[in-house]
Amino acid sequence: MNSAKKYIVNAQKFINDKLSQSNYLYGEIFLEYRRIWLQLDNQTFIRAIETDFDSIKVLFNNTVDKTKEANFHSFNNINKILYILYNIVIELISFLKSKKNYPDSHRLSLYTSIIQLLLQEIKKYPESIL
Repeated sequence: MNSAKKYIVNAQKFINDKLSQSNYLYGEIFLEYRRIWLQLDNQTFIRAIETDFDSIKVLFNNTVDKTKEANFHSFNNINKILYILYNIVIELISFLKSKKNYPDSHRLSLYTSIIQLLLQEIKKYPESIL
């Protein structure tokens, strides 16, 4: 396999891996949101979080359509997904702290660390796979 094809194959694998990891985080963070949903009393906050989750779904769909090409948009969409997830987690942590629910807020903070690691891996690509 020539080096250009090998690079594209590796890029597609990298994108698929990050997309899969982002999808896992999306599911876990959505589950966390639904766990505390009944405690939420601010409809504006609820709508904002749900709009963010809807935006992520659109980005996932657009990214899946484009991963066949392993192009810049795929990397950009995964970054956007991770940044939105990060912001959702920060908002949920803030809510939990306001309710003095420190154990759950600490548990959720683990997601921020994971998201930051993924963002760093993407930023360092292709060095991160060599």
